[in-house]
Amino acid sequence: MILIRYIILFVSLLSISLTAQAFDGFSLGMAGNYTAISRGVEAIAWNPANLSMYRSTNFEMNFIAANAALFNSSLSVNDYNTYFTTHGHNGYWSDSDKKQILNSFSGDGLRMNMDFATNVFGIAAGNFGFGIQLIGNGQAQIRAGKPLEIFLFGETIETDYSFKEKDVIDASMFSAVKNSIAYSYLFRMDRSFYSISHLAIGGSFNYYLGLTAAITLASTVSMNRVDLDGLNSDEELFRYETHLKAQTADPGQGIAGTGMGIDLGITARFARAWHFSLAFSNLFGSINWYGHTQFVDYGQVDSVFIRNSKPDTHNEFETKVEGKSFRTSLPVQMRMGLSLRMLADLKLSMDYHQGLNTAFGNSTVPRVGFGAEYKIFNWLPVRSGFAAGGKEVFLFGTGFGIHAGPIALDFSYAMCKAILPVYSNGVFTSFSFKLLL
Repeated sequence: MILIRYIILFVSLLSISLTAQAFDGFSLGMAGNYTAISRGVEAIAWNPANLSMYRSTNFEMNFIAANAALFNSSLSVNDYNTYFTTHGHNGYWSDSDKKQILNSFSGDGLRMNMDFATNVFGIAAGNFGFGIQLIGNGQAQIRAGKPLEIFLFGETIETDYSFKEKDVIDASMFSAVKNSIAYSYLFRMDRSFYSISHLAIGGSFNYYLGLTAAITLASTVSMNRVDLDGLNSDEELFRYETHLKAQTADPGQGIAGTGMGIDLGITARFARAWHFSLAFSNLFGSINWYGHTQFVDYGQVDSVFIRNSKPDTHNEFETKVEGKSFRTSLPVQMRMGLSLRMLADLKLSMDYHQGLNTAFGNSTVPRVGFGAEYKIFNWLPVRSGFAAGGKEVFLFGTGFGIHAGPIALDFSYAMCKAILPVYSNGVFTSFSFKLLL
């Protein structure tokens, strides 16, 4: 019960819609191998230098883009159906089932990520770009430890039995409105001398209006057996206690905070068909949270009397103390990309991503991948790709577009640690709608 209540508490902590800018209707289909290929509106977030690289239309306007992702480090859709539905285990866990569940929380625990995103508005006109996004990141790491082991296998409770688990939950999230202004400048080179025909540099200034933030500071779960009147007394009880401290900020009657960050990029075209890109996102990025900041202290104590001589008790407390302003760094990432146009209708892309900090679940584990886009017809591009590393460990994406005249619709779907949906550790899906003029 302690573990279940903690999970419920974690879900309530992240119940505000979390958003992210890590993928879109184009890039998700190629598993994020998009740094060198991104153009137009998508280039604002991926590599602003690409705004001045060739694209089929000079003006793009983004109307609708919605992205959603839910994934974890250990449990696949098949695992959930097997162990956590009545149809899957018929109301009974075997010892091997229990071991599998326990293994899912072993080591660093179960890591969970939730992302939902909306691109409110975006324009790419020539070398300029402007975008408004509802963005953010959220993650939690659950280390169930001894409570889960007792819940699954039971425990021989001896006199003076006790345990205490620290850092059971490590969670952080934020959401904000991101306003971006981007510009790219193109140098046309003498290819016979430099071997590079085009070189573009670009940058984006991002101003953030913070909406919500929550960060856990401490969390514990403990249990002990108490002999009330001495070792020979029948008066004994079990005391269960959970405790969570967090720091939060929310809009109240205004915004919760403000911040800024800078994106920088460079792209070179060489040997006619090759492009190389290097981009940095959220350099020097941070948000200062000052709106309705609080320290939240939540606790729960349950006492169970063994001999039933007294009624069991349940007590909860929650205190909120007005806090001072605090600053959080934004996830900073470096991306390198290489693309090749092999045929008129085929593009290949390779990417290397490196997180430069661990803010809000940003992973410092390198991520490498490969993607491809092929136009079956001029109006029907199909995409696929995979990536290994990073917080997803392995991601396989696929998608397609319908480009009819000035209208561009793009859909993507991806799977985590699998190439079949039923074995995926999460679900990624995205679509976008643009007007091309």
